[in-house]
Amino acid sequence: MNSVKALAESPNLSYIPSIYINSANSTEPPTSDLQDAIPTIDFSLLTSDNPKLRSQVIQELDFACKDWGFFQVINHGVPESLMNMVIEKSKEFFDLRDEEKKEFEENGVLDQL
Repeated sequence: MNSVKALAESPNLSYIPSIYINSANSTEPPTSDLQDAIPTIDFSLLTSDNPKLRSQVIQELDFACKDWGFFQVINHGVPESLMNMVIEKSKEFFDLRDEEKKEFEENGVLDQL
């Protein structure tokens, strides 16, 4: 399989290849505790006139990056129309055949680093 999408669309899929299984967490049941919720960062607070609020959101951002590796951003100022367009174009790209996606590959980018 070249991609998760190809795997998911496999008509004869009878098992999940081990490369896609996270055995460290596979037996843990999902939790609904608030402390386990994906961190939400209010970006508007980064420009607050209140230094305590700015400091608090920076600490929340630090925690989210170190402990989670990702987070949800709110009040970022990106128009909803732009976000919807990015989602739509992403879906269009991932629906392309592998051969069509290869046209978008960058060659030699890592060689320049």
